[in-house]
Amino acid sequence: MCMEYYKIGEVAALFGVNPQTVRHWINGGKLECIRTPRGHRRFEKDYIDAILNGTNEAVKGTRYAILYLRTPTSTTEKEYEELERQLTTLSSWASKNGYSVQHVMKDKSSTLDGDRKGLKELEDVLNNVKEAFVIIENINIVTYFGYDYFEKWVELTGNHVVLMDSTRAPSCEVLHDLTEWLEMKT
Repeated sequence: MCMEYYKIGEVAALFGVNPQTVRHWINGGKLECIRTPRGHRRFEKDYIDAILNGTNEAVKGTRYAILYLRTPTSTTEKEYEELERQLTTLSSWASKNGYSVQHVMKDKSSTLDGDRKGLKELEDVLNNVKEAFVIIENINIVTYFGYDYFEKWVELTGNHVVLMDSTRAPSCEVLHDLTEWLEMKT
């Protein structure tokens, strides 16, 4: 039977991160790979699939982490820079604090938008794992109102929320979101 492998770009897409982040994970000892004769990184398909499913022995016993990132829709090309900044910041913080990042969920939406793809993906993952840690940069990333409900929802799935920064930063984004929402309703 022939072993199947993922390329680095495929692994990055599966985890929802940039290929450079995968390289950092390899260099930091968080992911294993082999090298082709030409030096290209390859990942055993079964190994990556096991990590994504939470069944890899190397992952068991570690603090399983899920990063949740969000940027407002009103930012054009800055949204990609903001998501990358959040990813870099949260990944680094998670690593320094003993978390093993297994999933990254991203949204480009208003905090008032209840129909977020990243939150739906988060729900699917949380329904299939227990004792995972959802790491967010601050409360404003999830919502301006009703954060307690988000936290209780995560806890009801048997998981936990970790705030990198527990302060609620004042932001004009909420005013923009409310104005946009009111305009849609009128």
